[in-house]
Amino acid sequence: MMFLRRRFESCFGFSPARSTAWNSLYQRIVDMTLTRLAVSFHDAAREETSFYSEAARSNSAKEILELRKKFPLVLEEVRRTKSAFWTAHRLANRAGFLVRPKYSDYLVDDLV
Repeated sequence: MMFLRRRFESCFGFSPARSTAWNSLYQRIVDMTLTRLAVSFHDAAREETSFYSEAARSNSAKEILELRKKFPLVLEEVRRTKSAFWTAHRLANRAGFLVRPKYSDYLVDDLV
């Protein structure tokens, strides 16, 4: 339990033990953090889609070689941002905060 509390604190900047799940200030911090992480994940996923489009349009061997070098980095960024979002989402949920079911739910304007 101590490990989860420390992870929560490092992710959200406050201890869930010192707050109440219904406190609107802490809920807002959780929402803003999840929104920031969802936007990062969304941007990385768009970069991946853009990468595939660029690869499909590539005509020269040099372009293809450059894209092959970049591909693992693009996939790693998608993996990293996805993991960061879902880890924070699970931590907030376990701590009793309200969380939305999908990452795309955090991309709407009412949270930003």
